[in-house]
Amino acid sequence: MTRTEYLKQLDSHLRKLPQADYEEAMAYFTEYFAEAGEENEALVMAELGTPKEAARDLINNILDKKVMEDRYPPRTKRQMIWLIILAIFAIPVGIPVILIILALLGALVALFFSLMVVGASFCLTLFIGAGIFLWDALAYLGQGQLFALGFGGGLAMLGSALLLALLVYVFGKWTAHGLKTLVKWIIKKGQRA
Repeated sequence: MTRTEYLKQLDSHLRKLPQADYEEAMAYFTEYFAEAGEENEALVMAELGTPKEAARDLINNILDKKVMEDRYPPRTKRQMIWLIILAIFAIPVGIPVILIILALLGALVALFFSLMVVGASFCLTLFIGAGIFLWDALAYLGQGQLFALGFGGGLAMLGSALLLALLVYVFGKWTAHGLKTLVKWIIKKGQRA
């Protein structure tokens, strides 16, 4: 295939493009062949691939460029200046707001942690109390009412301790999941900005 045939086939594949893109593409390929010279035409055609492949690659590049321009429209100098001015004025307000949010998050974590510690301490106290009541009940084994009162109280404390231990575990699991979700949300918001 000669250069003329290649450009003719390429011309037929690029006719789908808007007029400005079509003219720019054809001028590019014509200039590319001219710079390579007649002796390197075969190398250029091998590098570009078939006219259909070259046209497809060019159309994909143009579409990608258009999508990026639509998604991220270029800012004018005036817009950039206003954004810089707004950023400068936002710094005195933004830093304290970020510090307050971080302090509130820290206080929230400390609150949940202290609730867990208090719950676990109370649970341990109930376990120890149940053990003491059950041990003392054995001392009154021969006296029916005192034994029943001590043994029943010990079992009630043991049941309360087990129930509280379960509640502390569920609360801890829920808290850990909530904090993990909150951290992920903050990171996701930070990456968008």
